[in-house]
Amino acid sequence: MQRRAFTLIELLVVVAIVGVLLFFIQAALFSGRPSEHNHDMVRQAKCQAGLHVVGIAIQSYMNANNNIMPPGAWMPLLATDESPPFGQVMADYIDDSDLLKCPSDYESKIFESKGSSYEYNWTLGGKVLDLSQPGVSNLPVMFDHEPFHASADKRVPVNCLRADGSVEVLSEVPDLDMQLKGASGR
Repeated sequence: MQRRAFTLIELLVVVAIVGVLLFFIQAALFSGRPSEHNHDMVRQAKCQAGLHVVGIAIQSYMNANNNIMPPGAWMPLLATDESPPFGQVMADYIDDSDLLKCPSDYESKIFESKGSSYEYNWTLGGKVLDLSQPGVSNLPVMFDHEPFHASADKRVPVNCLRADGSVEVLSEVPDLDMQLKGASGR
């Protein structure tokens, strides 16, 4: 019996198949590794979810207080006015104060010093909000204190909680004066 050897074509086909299999194995192994970009996306999603829960707490406060927005200090650390910090006002409505901490606030540590990683739109504090009025539902209520979620393409998204409870990503910090004038029709 004569043994037949592999031809060059058969050998090249086997090498190509092995190469394709190795490519797929490598892609499967390395695609599961979390990258810094994935971590940033997860932190931003957690931030948005936390703001949404804070929005529900604000709605509960308003329901218990005749649609009046909770008061909150403009700059609580500087004691620029007599209003208490937002977190203190909402303590009965927010079970976990960590909801006021953005997961991306790990470098500047604003939460540790201020009690919240978010700016509260203090101009709404103590005011009755009628969400059926034009422009009121889009008013910014809370947003990132700093651009924690800077992306690789240098955009600086800001998570923003609106008066209607929705959370959206803005390209910059909202101009509160313009928002209030637009909602009041002035």
